[in-house]
Amino acid sequence: MGLAELKQAVHDRLWNAQQRWFALRESGATKRELKLLGLREAADANRHIRNLIFTGSTKRAVEETLKSFVEFAHEKFGIVRLEDLGRHEFKAFIEDGIARGLAASTLEARCSHLAKLGALCPLHAYVYFPLDLDHRPKYPGGSSSGGAGCWPR
Repeated sequence: MGLAELKQAVHDRLWNAQQRWFALRESGATKRELKLLGLREAADANRHIRNLIFTGSTKRAVEETLKSFVEFAHEKFGIVRLEDLGRHEFKAFIEDGIARGLAASTLEARCSHLAKLGALCPLHAYVYFPLDLDHRPKYPGGSSSGGAGCWPR
């Protein structure tokens, strides 16, 4: 699988995630109901929405980041399948952004988008914990700004 196939695989996974939401919405489900169901079942509001894409603008933003990520991983590490992506590539992608001077908010958005890839793929390599860009104290379960972040171990 070459770079074009990797990018198409990302597109297909995101497209399918959005189609799953459309099917749920057609059946009468709401985002609120899905969150409440996740809270009742496992105390995790995102349990049933993690693998969904709700809007076209979200899909486009996530797709742009993920395509950049697979391009980076393909060029730097020779990755040819989504299933081959892991912590090493993830960390290198984020560190490359830090080295290029990307804003903390952009880096946290990248982490969020990469987490979406982990939810859509059978990737087992991701471990999520707060992103610490400026070494400020963390809020419980979040970054220094109170938002969620991620970083591989």
